[in-house]
Amino acid sequence: MVYSKAWRDLRGRFLLCVFVVSVAVLPQTIISAVRGGQDVARSPEEEAAWSEGGSGRIVIPDFQTEVQRWFEGREALLVVLAVVLAVGGTMTEANTRTNLLILSLPRSRRRWLQGQAIVVMGMVLALAAWVAVLMAGVGLAFGEPIPWNILAPGIVTVTLGASIWIGPALLGTAMTRESVKAGIVVFTLVLLAAIMDQSAVLKPWYPYRVGRLSVWSDGIPWRALAVALTMAFGGYLGAVRRFERADY
Repeated sequence: MVYSKAWRDLRGRFLLCVFVVSVAVLPQTIISAVRGGQDVARSPEEEAAWSEGGSGRIVIPDFQTEVQRWFEGREALLVVLAVVLAVGGTMTEANTRTNLLILSLPRSRRRWLQGQAIVVMGMVLALAAWVAVLMAGVGLAFGEPIPWNILAPGIVTVTLGASIWIGPALLGTAMTRESVKAGIVVFTLVLLAAIMDQSAVLKPWYPYRVGRLSVWSDGIPWRALAVALTMAFGGYLGAVRRFERADY
C-alpha cells in the first residue's frame, strides 16, 4: 500500500519525465548517429590555430563516443527530474481528507516517506534505463550497435549521481510542505554545488563525481562519496524527523 500510494502520487510526473527525456535525448542521438565519423572541413580560423603539419580536416567523434559523453557530462537532466519527482507526495497534501485518512492507518510516517524515496529512486533508474534504450535503438537503426558493457555502467552511475538529491528534496518538502518552494530551495543547492566542480580545491568533494564513470575508473572517489552519502541519508533522516513531528 505504501508503494502503490507513492506510485499513484507520482505517476503523472513520471510519465511527463519520460516525455521530457525522450524529447531531450532522441533528436540529439539521431544527429550523432548520422554525423558520427564524418570528415568536416575546418574554418580558416580553425586552420590558422591548427599546429604545423596538422590536417585541415577534423573527424566528428563516433557514435559510441557521443553516447559516453552523454553519460559523462550531459546527465544533469536526470538530477533535475529526480528533484521534480521527489518534491511532492504525502508531505504536501496537508489537511486533505485523503491525507488525514492515510496518516491514521497503522503505518508509521517513516514508512510512508521510505516508500516515496524508494519509488522515486526506482523512477530515476527507469529514466536512465530509458535513455539507454533510446540510444541502443538509434544505434541499431543506423548500424552503430552500442555494447551493453558501455550502457549498463552508465545507467548505474547516473542513477547514483541523481539519486543523492532525493534526500535533500524530501527534506526541503518536509520543511516547506509545498512542491514549488521545495524545488526552488533544492535547485539552488544544486547550482551552488555545481560551483564546486569548477574549483580545483573543492572539485574532489563535488558530490556528483560519484555519477561519473570516468571518476570511478581512477579509483573510489572517497571524498565525493562521503559528501554524497551525507547529503542522501542526512536529507532523508532529516525529512523523516520533520515529518514525524509535523502537525497534520
